[in-house]
Amino acid sequence: MKTRITIVAITIAIVLLAYFSLFTVKEHELAIITQFGKPVRIIADAGLKMKYPGLIESVNRFDKRAGLFETQPTQLLLGDKKPIVISCYVLWKIHDPLLFFQSMGRTANAVQKIGDIVNSKLSIVLSDYSIENIINTETDKVLLSTIEEQITDAANENSINKYGVEILRTGVQRLAYPS
Repeated sequence: MKTRITIVAITIAIVLLAYFSLFTVKEHELAIITQFGKPVRIIADAGLKMKYPGLIESVNRFDKRAGLFETQPTQLLLGDKKPIVISCYVLWKIHDPLLFFQSMGRTANAVQKIGDIVNSKLSIVLSDYSIENIINTETDKVLLSTIEEQITDAANENSINKYGVEILRTGVQRLAYPS
């Protein structure tokens, strides 16, 4: 009888240890394992993985697919001192998982920070253009694609090295005159 209880107790202990030590990484995820809050390793391939149980090591999951969001509408002045209200879409992905984890921590923080970066670069880039370069009936004078490329390049200068985020594309989502 005592051996049966011992076997059951050992089996339960092994099952609990396995439950708290095994985890899966999905195909679209990457995981950063932290030991007492410090990053220990990065797991980018999918499958069943092991870690130390409980509070010793924890799993931080991030989506490695490209993310898309829209920035808040912002009123800016163009080079000809005419105001416009503009919002952009931003397509981004994690470029350096460790730097992203250390600087951002969460995806929501990244979206906020990237939005701020894009809006600041947007005001700098748009100061070189006039309203005729943005809204015009003559399509050869409209330079929106050039403006979008400049915003993407300027925003990537900060985001890749400081935050581990690559901005794949930015584009003008909405454009209006202030009321």
